[in-house]
Amino acid sequence: MSKVELPQGEEKYKHVQAMFDDIAPTYEKTNTFITFGLDKYARNLALKELRITPGSVVIDMAAGTGDFSRMLVDEGTIPIACDFSYGMLSHARSVKKRVQCDGTRMPFANNTCDAIVCGYGLRNFVELEKLFIDSMRVLKPGGRFVAVDVSVPTNPILKAGNKLWLGSVAPKIGWLISKNKNAYEYLPKSVNYLPPKEKIVEIFESLNAENIQIRPLIGGSLVLISATKPIQGGNE
Repeated sequence: MSKVELPQGEEKYKHVQAMFDDIAPTYEKTNTFITFGLDKYARNLALKELRITPGSVVIDMAAGTGDFSRMLVDEGTIPIACDFSYGMLSHARSVKKRVQCDGTRMPFANNTCDAIVCGYGLRNFVELEKLFIDSMRVLKPGGRFVAVDVSVPTNPILKAGNKLWLGSVAPKIGWLISKNKNAYEYLPKSVNYLPPKEKIVEIFESLNAENIQIRPLIGGSLVLISATKPIQGGNE
């Protein structure tokens, strides 16, 4: 397997945007195949953590081709699919509201959405703290931020299996389906972008968020992150 260096700063922004534009046509099919469908299982858990009611306005951050948005429609809510990849959003045709934007600078007024959900996208942000800051800004008081993302299992056996599958097998499958092997070599390595869980908690605490939880899923191979904007004293 060729070595894939992780880009930083502006280089990362351009690299990730171009990569997702390229793999958009086969993204959902490839993800479902290489995760054995567990990506959808984790999304269902994230939806439960949102604690939303029908009619709620929910920002689907890093929406990709609209997996979460379609699930949100089924829940009777109003999703707004946001992604900085035009290629991804162009394949989310069934989603009515689509906005191409950077999650660190969302084009929404303060206190305007009921919830924000982010599926497998945190590690692709250049400045994750700015995403959390802007999320707390646009959420209504009491609104929920929930994200699910990849992680590194703590169990030695699961960790070894995870490394073998994502590091060696998945890139080959990704190449066969998407014809872009580099993308599926990059994606498993991109977990290294995520800060320690303690740092994520620290950021949310600095924003006065409440009910902050970081929960491992599927033996720690995934992580579920949630926080609530306070009803009083939150960021405006």
